[in-house]
Amino acid sequence: MAGRVLIAGELASSRIVLMSRLTAARCRVVGTPSWSEAAAEAAAKAPDLVVIDLAGQAGAGLDLCRTLRAGAATAALPILALARGPDVALRRAALAAGADDILDRQCGETLLLARVRALLRARGAEAELLLREDTRAALGFAEPAAGFEMPGIVALVTARPEAAEALRAALAPRLRDRIEVLTPAELAEAAGAAPARPRPDVYVVETDLPTADAGLALISDLRSDGGGRTAGIVALAPEGGEATAAAALDLGADDAVAGLSDPAELVLRLRAQLRRKAQADRLRRQISDGLRLAVTDPLTGLFNRRYAMSQLARIAAGSAATGRGFAVMVIDLDRFKRINDEFGHAAGDTVLAEAARRIRGALRAEDLVARLGGEEFLAAMPDTGPAEARAAAERLRQAIAAAPVDLPGLTAPIAVTASIGVAVGGFACQGDTAPTDLDTLMEAADRALYSAKAEGRNKVTLGRTAA
Repeated sequence: MAGRVLIAGELASSRIVLMSRLTAARCRVVGTPSWSEAAAEAAAKAPDLVVIDLAGQAGAGLDLCRTLRAGAATAALPILALARGPDVALRRAALAAGADDILDRQCGETLLLARVRALLRARGAEAELLLREDTRAALGFAEPAAGFEMPGIVALVTARPEAAEALRAALAPRLRDRIEVLTPAELAEAAGAAPARPRPDVYVVETDLPTADAGLALISDLRSDGGGRTAGIVALAPEGGEATAAAALDLGADDAVAGLSDPAELVLRLRAQLRRKAQADRLRRQISDGLRLAVTDPLTGLFNRRYAMSQLARIAAGSAATGRGFAVMVIDLDRFKRINDEFGHAAGDTVLAEAARRIRGALRAEDLVARLGGEEFLAAMPDTGPAEARAAAERLRQAIAAAPVDLPGLTAPIAVTASIGVAVGGFACQGDTAPTDLDTLMEAADRALYSAKAEGRNKVTLGRTAA
């Protein structure tokens, strides 16, 4: 359980004992009795976990929670608070101040270490998302404006629907989110079917369903299920069920508590999980958008050259494995420079976008289509021989030339045609060995394109190896 842990607390005896417990669990631990030093250390060193012992001046410890949550460099740090005894008001105050959890200082080793492991695990997952987001930003993709956060969905999973309905009635006035009640059977049925509605953002699972083993198995299943893998999971163990709560955390629960009877505390825990889920979803969307932008041409929406060449290599590898051929087409719009010169670059962009749409529409869904640059496009067709490639290229040529393109500000549309060079790789044809390496294949397609241009444009020509 390697991780950097900062422990802040005024009582030296408590701090030393806690440092010893976590050091034995292979954590790298630093302790400080000063609240201000703890805040500075957290901001400068970014530990993986901050543990705040509220023994002594609890108010100062709560202030440290708020300071860390308000700091740009420390807002995402996991915070575990420790208190003495079941002080309901202090538990609420710690969670409201930003602590991820609050435990009794005298809790057993099993629960303490399970909670620390869960917080370190969450920190690692969040750090991975943030690293990918930093990479996305470094590539120049601007962060989209934050939108309105929709209410989340909380599912209360219990074998006692009557008790869950009472809990829902207690939670509903305090949460703006939708609260559902599900039995384990209903949850299993929903997981096995195509989702007809959005999946819950947070599951609250009673662990005695009707036995602790059944509840823990459900938590494990939720964490491994595609629909629940990124959801928050809060485990509610019965009074005295600290060992069950610890097991739930080790099986993937994000939060677990034994003997919770305070709805207000559960509300605070649910709000924290919903915030964390919304933030993680937002980061995943931004990363997904960034990856999409990294491999697509912004004008045409087709794949860009870098991505196309990597995918072409995969198509070639698949051809080598199966013995089936594949075709490559290089498509070049005829006299495109004249369009830019006479009508302007905005008109040229319109023509490129329309040509891309026609190319995509004339080919199969499994075919690769990309913009190589300028007015040049690439198409790759798996499982395709010479006759099929020629027919597809001819269909593509006709689709581009079929109708003139309307240009903004012009009364008359402009005719557009394309020349296409084709090469087929992956197997022997007509006594010649088709090229097996991509460089040779692309050269053959380029030579065919030059021949199509030389023969008067608006033509399809097959490379020598595919003739």
